[in-house]
Amino acid sequence: MDKLAKGPTRAYAAHKVLLRAWANGGVAAADEIMFDIAMPVFDSRDATGGIASTVDAIKAARPRPSFPFEGA
Repeated sequence: MDKLAKGPTRAYAAHKVLLRAWANGGVAAADEIMFDIAMPVFDSRDATGGIASTVDAIKAARPRPSFPFEGA
């Protein structure tokens, strides 16, 4: 449980919304709201920081670093 709480909580919430849309209206319903749900996740400080640190690691031929999620 602790691992989930320290994970990417915004992404977890987005997945939950998309799964609920899919369960109620199928793929078309989930597709309809995908960008509205996903874009705020990608604009978050956690996502931008995680993506940037991963790109830097790939460019430097280093392993991907672990990234502490802050929920921001």
